[in-house]
Amino acid sequence: MGRRPVIALAVLVAWLSSAPRAQTLPFEVLGVNEGLPQSQVGDVAQDSEGYIWAGTWGGLARYNGDAFSYVFAGKDLPSNRVQKFLPARSGEFWIATTAGLSMWKDHTFHVPSDPLVSGIRCRALAEDASGLLWVGTDQGILVKTPGGFRRIETPGPDKSPRVYDLLADRSGMLAVTTSGLFRCTADGACSAVAGPPVPPESLRTAWRTAEGLWIGAIGRGLWREASGTWTQELSEFRDLDVYRLCSDRAGTLFVCTANAGLFLRRAGRGFEHWTTREGLPSNVVNAVLEDREGNLWVGTDIGGLARLGNFSITNYGTSPGFPSPCIFGINAGGAPGTLWIGTLQGAVHFRHSPSPEILETLSGRGVLPNDLVWEVAQAPGGDLWVLTDSAVLVRPAGRKVLEEVGRDKALDRGAATDLLVEDSGRVWLAGEDPRGGLCLRLADGTWRRWGKAADGTPADTCRAVAPRRAGGVWVATERGVMACDGETLSSLGGSPFPASQSDRPRVLLEDRLGRLWAGTEGGLLVRETDGRWHAVEAGGVFAEHNVFSLGEDAQGTIWVGTARGAYRIGADGAVAPFTPQDGLAAYECNQSGLHCDEKGDVWIGTVGGLSRFSPAGYRTNTVPPRVIVESADYAGASVPFPEALHLSWPQRTVTFHVAVLAYRGHQRAFYRARMEGLETEWLPRSRPSDLRYTNLPPGDHVLILQAVNESGVWGEELRPANPLFCVTHARAMHLYQCSCPSGHRNGPS
Repeated sequence: MGRRPVIALAVLVAWLSSAPRAQTLPFEVLGVNEGLPQSQVGDVAQDSEGYIWAGTWGGLARYNGDAFSYVFAGKDLPSNRVQKFLPARSGEFWIATTAGLSMWKDHTFHVPSDPLVSGIRCRALAEDASGLLWVGTDQGILVKTPGGFRRIETPGPDKSPRVYDLLADRSGMLAVTTSGLFRCTADGACSAVAGPPVPPESLRTAWRTAEGLWIGAIGRGLWREASGTWTQELSEFRDLDVYRLCSDRAGTLFVCTANAGLFLRRAGRGFEHWTTREGLPSNVVNAVLEDREGNLWVGTDIGGLARLGNFSITNYGTSPGFPSPCIFGINAGGAPGTLWIGTLQGAVHFRHSPSPEILETLSGRGVLPNDLVWEVAQAPGGDLWVLTDSAVLVRPAGRKVLEEVGRDKALDRGAATDLLVEDSGRVWLAGEDPRGGLCLRLADGTWRRWGKAADGTPADTCRAVAPRRAGGVWVATERGVMACDGETLSSLGGSPFPASQSDRPRVLLEDRLGRLWAGTEGGLLVRETDGRWHAVEAGGVFAEHNVFSLGEDAQGTIWVGTARGAYRIGADGAVAPFTPQDGLAAYECNQSGLHCDEKGDVWIGTVGGLSRFSPAGYRTNTVPPRVIVESADYAGASVPFPEALHLSWPQRTVTFHVAVLAYRGHQRAFYRARMEGLETEWLPRSRPSDLRYTNLPPGDHVLILQAVNESGVWGEELRPANPLFCVTHARAMHLYQCSCPSGHRNGPS
C-alpha cells in the first residue's frame, strides 16, 4: 500500500473519532453466538418463500427468525466463501461463490457444471429485462441462455476483465470491471461507457436512482453522473472505499464502505452517516437489504448480520455523554428540543434536537448529596428542582448552586418519593413523614402540608403525585388514591385497592378523557369517568410485572412502563407490547421514566438507556406472515419440506418442525394448526416450534396451518393445493403442504 492511502485512512479515522456523537439505532445483531456460521457477511437476500439468506466467508446460512440452517462446501455449494445472491423473478435463488455458482429452487440445490463457471470466482449476479441471468467473474462477463453460459467479450486489450458489479438498465447490462465501465447486450454487443475521472481498476459498484448513475470506487469515494457530468459526492470522504450500492423501495440510496460504515441518502435529503456509534456492529459494511416487512438487514465484516426493524426508535445510552444509561425521571427542559433527565449517577440537561448534546451535568460531591436522581424539573420562572435518593434540592433562577430544602419546610430528609412542578410554578412533594406525606410549595415560597384527608384517613405515606384536570393533584397513598385541590385533601371513594402492600397504587395518570389510571406492583387499574374501577387484564401481562410509569401521547395512547417492557393501550383498548424486539433500549423501565414531548415523541427511561419513540416514523406490520413445515420426523426418519407422507401403522407418531417467516417482532409471531379429518377446531396458537401428533388413526388427514404476525395480521392458510388428491387408504395417512401466495385473511386472535 502506498503512502497516500495510509495518510488518507488516518485522516478518515481521526474524523470519525472526533465526529459529534449521536443516537444509537436499535439493531438486532446476529453473529456467531446467535448461530451465524462465520462473522464476515458478504451479502444478504430474501428468497421467494421469505427466508433470509446470509452469505459468509465460512458457509451459507438460511434464517427463519428462530435459527440458522447451514450449507457448506460440497455437492450443494462450490465454496464456503459466498460473494453474491440473486433472487430471480422465476423463483430461482442464485448464489455466487469464489468457486462457481449454486442455485436453490423447490428446496433443492443445483450446481451448474458448465466450465465457464465451474471453479471460477463469481463476484456479481444480475437479471436483465428478459429474465436472462448475467454473471460477473474474474474471467469476464457471462450470460446464461437456454443453451448454456456464453461469454461476452469487452472491447480493448483485455477481452475478459475481472467484473465487480453488474447493473441492468433499459439499454442493457452495465458492467463494472477492472478495465472500466461497459454496456453489453445478450446478443454479444458491448461498448465502453465513460466513467468518473478515477483509475478504472479502482471501480467497484454501480447503481441508478432518480438522481442519476452512481459509481463507487475503492480509495476514490462516491461519484454521480447526471446529464453527462460526473460529480464526486461526500467530498469530505474523498478516499472512501465504496464496495456496494443499493436502494430500498422508497428510493433510499445505501452506500456500503469498507472504512467508514454506511451512508444513506433519502429522497430529497442529504446523506446520513451510520457507524458503530449509531449501533452498527462494524464499520465495514458489505451489503444492505430491505425485506418485505421493511426490516433493514446489514451485512458486515466481523460484526455479522444486523437487523433494524423500524426507524421510529432511537436510543441514547452513555454515548451522548450521559453519566449513566440507567434513566429515571424525564421532564421538559425549559426550551424546545431539551429535556431534564435523572439518572443513576446524576442529572443531565439534554438537547436532542437538532443534534444530541449534553448542555449540563449535575453530579458528584459538592453538587449533589446523592447521585441517584429520581426527578429533575424546571419551573416556569427558571427554578430547578431536584429529587435525589436522599434529599430535595432547588437551584433558584440565576443561581449556580443547588440548595437543600430543609426538613422544617418540606419532608423528612430522604423521605420524598415523588416531585411534581406545575406549569403555574407550584411544587408538590410526596413521601413518608409522620407529620404528613403531601407537601405543596406555593408561588410565594410558603409551604403547606397534609397529614390526613378530610374524612380523617391518614396521609403520612404518599407514593406519587400526578396532575389533576380539575386542578391540583392526584395522590397515591398507602390507603388508596386521594385528590388535593391545594386546599382540601379528599379520599377517593370506591377505592379497589386491597390491604396487600403489593397491590397499592405506586403511579397515577389522568388521561384526556378523564379516566384515572393506577399502576401497582401487581397490576394496572383504571377508573372510568362514571367512577367504576376495573383491572386491565391484557392476558395477565400487567399482573405479572411491576408498573413503574404511566404516560399519554399526542394520539391519546396510554403508555405503561413495566419491569418487562413498555405497553401501549390504544383507544380501542388493545394492548401492544413495546420491548427490545421493537427497539426499546432494555426490558426494564424505570420510575417516572415516561415523558411525551411537545412534538408528540414518547421518551422512555430504562435501565439500559433512554429510548425515543417517534409515532411519525412508526407503522404497523401489514405484511401477512408465511408459515412453512421445514421437516417432518417419524420412525427415526426425517423428511425435509414434506408434501405428502404415506405412513404405515407403526409410524403413527409424527413431529413437524414449523417456521413462521416473519421478522419484525418475531417472538410475537404465532401459528395455529388443525389436522383435517382428525380435528374440527384450531389448536391453541403456538410459537414456531415442534408440532407433534401421536397415535394417529387410519385415514387421510390434511395438516392445515395459518400464521399471524406481531401486528395481528393473519396469513393465508397453508393447505393442499387440491384436496381431490386425498385418496383414502386403510391404515395410511397423507399430509400435504403447498406454497400458497401471500395475502391477508381475517382470522381469530
